[in-house]
Amino acid sequence: MSDRNFELRINLTEDEVSVLAKSSHGNSSVAQFVESMIRGFIAAQQSVQQISGTDMSIIGAEEWEDASVEDDEL
Repeated sequence: MSDRNFELRINLTEDEVSVLAKSSHGNSSVAQFVESMIRGFIAAQQSVQQISGTDMSIIGAEEWEDASVEDDEL
């Protein structure tokens, strides 16, 4: 079995988002899919943030559980 390397670089700043995904085993479709998926997620997050005016930062699982809202609180 040959070695297969997959490289994913994400650079997030307040002004710019850059995503680069590369595959060394000749199948670039996986790299392109991952890159487009991440770009789509970031674009959706920015759109929601712009519409709602709230910070939509990604939070960890523990924080997510703490931030959950019960149905009767809505």
